[in-house]
Amino acid sequence: MGMTPRRGVVSIVVALLLLAVACSSSKKVSTGTTTAGSAPSGGLTVTAKDLTFSPGTLPVKAGDTVTFTNQDNTTHTFTANDGSFDSGRESPGKTFTFVVPTSATAGTTIAFHCEIHAAMKGSLTVS
Repeated sequence: MGMTPRRGVVSIVVALLLLAVACSSSKKVSTGTTTAGSAPSGGLTVTAKDLTFSPGTLPVKAGDTVTFTNQDNTTHTFTANDGSFDSGRESPGKTFTFVVPTSATAGTTIAFHCEIHAAMKGSLTVS
């Protein structure tokens, strides 16, 4: 039994939608992880506390791992303005790690903010 033209169009549309979803999810950069507990000692850390990021500007190098820690009493996000990372909503006590791309060049600034609290802003400066 052959496929009707209408059924064929529906099949093509479904296949294209599935392909679009697969492509969009494969392009998403997922360099962060969420974990409970404290940041590794000796590493690069940005802390959210009292509705501020500390330090506000952190010098980094390509390939460095930065741990974002929520030490506040409210939920925050750690979201890059350029979309290179997004922790999603992090409750108090949670951490998120981001690896600075090895392709990042000296002088590059990766600005970030909290999606929930617009006044919270910070940056990573590649040296």
